[in-house]
Amino acid sequence: MKILIVEPDQERCLFLSTQLKVFGHEATRCETARAALGHFQQQQFLLILLNQKLPDMDGLDLCRKLRTLRNGNACMILMLTEHEEPQILKSILEAGADDYLIAPVRAELLKVRLMVLDQELQRLYQRNQALKALQPSLVQIEKAKQEWEATADSLTSIVCLLDSQGIIVRANKAIEQWQLGKVLSIKGTSAHALLHALCPDPECYFQGFLRQALEKVAQGKSVEHEVEDRILHRHLHLQFRPIKAGTRKALKKKESFAVFMINDISERKQWENAELYQRMLLNKVANALNVLLIAPDFQIGVTKALAILGAATAVDRVYIFKTHPHPDTREPAMSRLFEWVHKSTYTQIENPEWQNLSYNDRLRRWYKTLSESRVISGLTKDFPVTEQAFLTSQGTISTLLVPIIMNEQLWGGMGFDTCQQARLWREEETTILSVAATSIGGALLHKQTEERFHQISTELRTVFQSLPDEYFRLSANGSLLDYKVEQGAEAPLSRTFIIKWAAKLLPEEIERQFDAAIARVLKSKEPAAVTFWMPATGDEPRKYQEVRVFPFLEDQVLVVVRDMTNWKLNT
Repeated sequence: MKILIVEPDQERCLFLSTQLKVFGHEATRCETARAALGHFQQQQFLLILLNQKLPDMDGLDLCRKLRTLRNGNACMILMLTEHEEPQILKSILEAGADDYLIAPVRAELLKVRLMVLDQELQRLYQRNQALKALQPSLVQIEKAKQEWEATADSLTSIVCLLDSQGIIVRANKAIEQWQLGKVLSIKGTSAHALLHALCPDPECYFQGFLRQALEKVAQGKSVEHEVEDRILHRHLHLQFRPIKAGTRKALKKKESFAVFMINDISERKQWENAELYQRMLLNKVANALNVLLIAPDFQIGVTKALAILGAATAVDRVYIFKTHPHPDTREPAMSRLFEWVHKSTYTQIENPEWQNLSYNDRLRRWYKTLSESRVISGLTKDFPVTEQAFLTSQGTISTLLVPIIMNEQLWGGMGFDTCQQARLWREEETTILSVAATSIGGALLHKQTEERFHQISTELRTVFQSLPDEYFRLSANGSLLDYKVEQGAEAPLSRTFIIKWAAKLLPEEIERQFDAAIARVLKSKEPAAVTFWMPATGDEPRKYQEVRVFPFLEDQVLVVVRDMTNWKLNT
């Protein structure tokens, strides 16, 4: 990866640059904050090695400045410091650094830190990809909008010719479709009487608009107005267009003064409101996922995400449940894991009915429907009797259950309950919430897998630390994941094998044998062994060592190293 080194000490800067190149990275060097800002604005770096002490600016201030720039949050910052006081180290992290390294810098520690930061970069990339996964839904919303607008444009309109007093001269048959009168008998009726035949107020909004419109038309200007008409119970688009003198003559209607068009835009208004709601809901889903992904405490992150979804959907309760075998009968059951409730609603997370709840008792239909990746929604009163009793006991008036499918299996689901008023869900809403459920479910599964892996790693490390031999755990690409070496004068391996291997200084033949053994084990999943004499270095005599390589997990190897010098000399 591309790394920017900001180090005023030329000797240390050269050391860092050399080591980074040995590790396979591309390094750019500079000595001042001003130069660093110039490089950062011209190139994109994945990591910045930044000394806390710079000649022209404090390293902490530079760190804060970098975070405010474009792409400032798209890179990792490793702060080099000579201080070990907790308060100073805390200030480094608060300034925006991702980690720190205490000078003098050792090559092996630098390599490990770089590997850790590289893993953090990978996780950051995965989070960004999760958010980008919502983009197709936005495209679908935009496409639907265009279709809705096309539908609104094709609505049947009323078209009337009016005289200068607003009296109808002629109208089309649309007035009959609107049930406002007959075409043959409408002539001589005022436009106000056409629309508001039963209006008790002669000075209603339409009378005032009609007077203003006729005045504008007399000046050769067109007038448009949209209004929610409470008498017709429709949203209307009203348009007045002046008729030019030549057109009047062609119509042979001297009294024709203006064209009055009435469009029923009620359907269009409904679509616009639905579009605004869906855009809002989609934004809230993205916000909830972002909160979940960046929250330092996963439990708090899930709760905040559910709160965002609950407020956006105007429900009283949002919860996540997991499907699992019942601890006693092993039949399919569900348990509620997380919950958010409105302040006016009782929580159900502590309700024992919602823990290890067997689907086979009352909710067999739920298990079948959710397993088929279909949602369950409706009013409680319309559910089967056994389900009604269960939902009513929780105060649920209506509900929506969205399945979470992982690896083609029912992992669980998300529930949205209303307890104050009935709610029917539209297909567009369930589609968006299904995306949210799948994304949140994936985050939960990833978190559980991560915690399980951490537990296994901790247990294995405890076992390995108790072994007398020295070991290294490596990934498929040779990255060092874990190791255990004996410290002190009795264990020269920590100063020979690991240091030379990390720095790529092992004799070429030994390194070739070692790499070949790893490749064989990864391919065959069978153990391999390499024995060799480690050349003498300085005061250290040469050592006869045995390296055994074992397959570990799916794509890792465990390397066990033993000093066999005494055995070799005595045989």
